[in-house]
Amino acid sequence: METYTTDYGTIYLSDNRDVLPLLEENSIDAMVTDPPYGFKMKYSEWDYNIPTVDFWKETLRVLKPGAFALVASGTRIQHRMATNLENAGFEIRDIIAFVYSCGYPKTSDLGKSISEKWSGWKTTIKPAMELWTLARKPLINNSIKDNLNEYSTGALNIDACRIYNKNLKPWKKTEKGNHKYGYAYHPGKDVPDDNVRTYSSSKGREPCNFIYDGSDEVEKLFPNNASRFFYGAKINQSERNAGISIENDHPTVKTLSLTKYLVKLITPPNGIVLDPFLGSGTTAIACIEENFHYIGIEQDAHYFDICKQRINHCLNQLTLF
Repeated sequence: METYTTDYGTIYLSDNRDVLPLLEENSIDAMVTDPPYGFKMKYSEWDYNIPTVDFWKETLRVLKPGAFALVASGTRIQHRMATNLENAGFEIRDIIAFVYSCGYPKTSDLGKSISEKWSGWKTTIKPAMELWTLARKPLINNSIKDNLNEYSTGALNIDACRIYNKNLKPWKKTEKGNHKYGYAYHPGKDVPDDNVRTYSSSKGREPCNFIYDGSDEVEKLFPNNASRFFYGAKINQSERNAGISIENDHPTVKTLSLTKYLVKLITPPNGIVLDPFLGSGTTAIACIEENFHYIGIEQDAHYFDICKQRINHCLNQLTLF
């Protein structure tokens, strides 16, 4: 078992089933991970099955009571992923949808392989969404107050993840009946307008369970634009290969902006984030840039080397800037 440690955390070159038992019970503050989807991708034996109930039980053991987990999955198997998490003892709290425009259909026109009669027919639709199951380890005493006092876990960092609008302007709202509205915030207006939505905080709109990739195709789906949602652009070659001497050929590299946002949403200050399926290291880099600690596990030596190079590059950039 090889390890690589920095001031922010440790990554392991190993099967995660061998590493998790070594971690202390109730020691991890959050988990953000992109496990196998069970799609049986060509030349990717690691993707043949989704994690079992027993596997998630072991992650539940090392997480602190109240700790949140965000677990990615494809739309076809999200129900199975969530069921396994729930059967392991997690509470399913929500699902966050990441919607994008650059998915590719996984099947070809049946008219080319069967007959002209079936021209224009296929067996699947174009993927344009991945789902992140938001789960939580049960609270101690079923009390959020007790849990926060004991472990600092159990709540989401909403203010840190608000969707900011630089044009927000405050005004005092009038009383209506017995209700006092206090101060509200309005984008780009000096006078209240009942037809336009206001905000309860100058920091912007509360985060929701929808994230998009910033593409024109997705923007056009929303008549009043999609800027009220957080966006994390799909990974590009510059980000994918930054600071490494070899090509980052991992098939499921997550975008850094999305991962930073997810880490920040569920992790308490100075918390430790677990990623038992580290891949090419994006979760570790997100933790470094958001000033959290991490524990990552990757079983492939090639991807482990990419993780180390990407982490080193991130640390060097922090030193420079």
